This record gives sequence, structure tokens and C-alpha cells, in this order.
Amino acid sequence: MRRMTIAVIVPAVAACAFAAPAMAHQGDPRFDSVLTGTGVPGLKVQVLNYGDRLLLQNRKALPRLSSALGTRFSGNGDALAVAFDPGAPDVQGARNGYGPVMTSRLDYIAERGLMAADGGLPLGFDALLDVARDVDVIRGWRRWLLRLRNWLVNLGWGDRSLKPRELRLRQRRSEQDALIYLLIGRDAADGRMQLSPLFRKFEIRWSKAASAQLFADLEKTARELAEAADATPFYALEGGPLSTFTTVHPLGGCPMADDPADGVVDDLGRVYGQPGLYVLDGSIVPTSLGVNPSKTIAALAERGAAALVEELA
Repeated sequence: MRRMTIAVIVPAVAACAFAAPAMAHQGDPRFDSVLTGTGVPGLKVQVLNYGDRLLLQNRKALPRLSSALGTRFSGNGDALAVAFDPGAPDVQGARNGYGPVMTSRLDYIAERGLMAADGGLPLGFDALLDVARDVDVIRGWRRWLLRLRNWLVNLGWGDRSLKPRELRLRQRRSEQDALIYLLIGRDAADGRMQLSPLFRKFEIRWSKAASAQLFADLEKTARELAEAADATPFYALEGGPLSTFTTVHPLGGCPMADDPADGVVDDLGRVYGQPGLYVLDGSIVPTSLGVNPSKTIAALAERGAAALVEELA
């Protein structure tokens, strides 16, 4: 069997593979972490990060990539809702800093295309609720630096506005009794990942317009839950010091499809027009799911990886 090198991008429960001999990345330190035990003689697997960014930045080296690269981005309809100071007797003393992040959910998929899961925060992290509500947790020169960096991001000169070390939190009362709801819905999945024209920095362009009904229903659900708990409602689609849309479930960018005109990969993660190149992470999910996508991503990765090993063996 001929020797071959495959690089695997694993940003979460993921596997995105490159046929490295055709690439100009040998010697790049990002490509040096090696997995063993593949069960395939002569197969060396290298672990990579930054899947969508890496493909976009190396598009010239991969000229046959589909024009669908970067399309179908979805935030999976993520939004944050909180019921502050709940007064209903059966929901007081929630202690949201204890236990798993999600233990149950309310299913509105049939009626509203969304779900609401109970959320948790590690002890001491409830100050993040202030960040979401745009409470002034960043003060003095750091706030001006943040605004300057955000301006540079909007110009395409950077791709990160806020760094954790720039947060300097004031003393505050605990919000451990607040009821936190993690909302997930089926958005339009019409965002686009791209490199900025001038400085070639990674960016995402996305509009709320096609998902307006979903986000209205998310806010309606948040207010209903707070009302049932006799609490003060809070809903954030765009929150924080920069009023930026935030998601913890990014999907799309290398969408799966039956034809290269519509997608970057087939159902096994094989990249159209690039033999030996595989993508098996959340970026191949071509639409929002309306639920936590981790098991779907894991299932796609396992199925594709099994087919890849069988093919190579």
C-alpha cells in the first residue's frame, strides 16, 4: 500500500481531513500533532484546527473547491433568556451554578421551530450575565481599546474584538437564583463566511431578516417563561459590549449536498473536486437543526471516518 498523509481538523466533535502531499503546509507547526492507532498500515494522521478559515485561506491551492464554500452559515438559532428574581415558590433557589449545564428542555419545535433548555453557569461565572446585558463591566481605557478593535474588525483588519483578559469585573451581587434558558431554533442558515477583501481576515456576514419570525418567537417564549416564574424577563439575541450576535453552535460553511453547485462535500464528507480531501465537522451541516447539534456532528464524523478507513484499508 502506498504511504499517505491525512490531516484531520478537529474543532469540536469533528474530523476534517487533508491530503497533505498536494498542500504547501508541510512544516507548519499547526500540523504537527499526530494521531496514532488508525489501523491502516502506512497512514499518518495529523490534527489541524480552524477548518473553515483554513479552507478559505488556502483556496488558491485548492482551485477546484466548490463556490459554495463559506455559504449556509447558521448560528443554530441560539439566544439567551434569563428570568431574574423569580417569585414563584416552586422555582426559587435555583442555584444555577450547580449540576450540568442542561438537564431538561421544553419542546416547541412543532409550533415555533425552537426549544428552550435549562442553563447553568459555573460558580463565579454569573457575571457573564452582566456582559450579555451590556452592564459596564469593561471600564476606562480598556473600553476605548475594545471599541477601537471592533472598528478595525468591521474594516476587515482583524477577527477578534474582545479578549478574556480585558474583562475587569466589579463587585456585584450573585445571580445564582436566576433561571437561565438556552434557546435554540431553526434559523434561515443564510450567513456567509469569507475573508475580508483588504486584509484577508476571517469574517461572517449574516442578516436577521429571513429569520425574523424565529427570533420573535424566541423572545415571546422567553417572556412567557419569565411570566410563569413571576420573574423579570431578559432576552438577548445580540448582547455584550459590542451588541454582537453570539452563537455556541456554528454550523455550515462547507455544506453537504448532492451536487458541487450546492455544496462543498458529499454525504461522506468527501470534498468535490479534491480527491483525498475530507471535511467531517459541524461545517458540513447544511442547515440549522433547532436542537443541540453535538450528536449529529459526532454521527456524521463517525460515519465518514468509518467509510474513510474502509476505503483506505
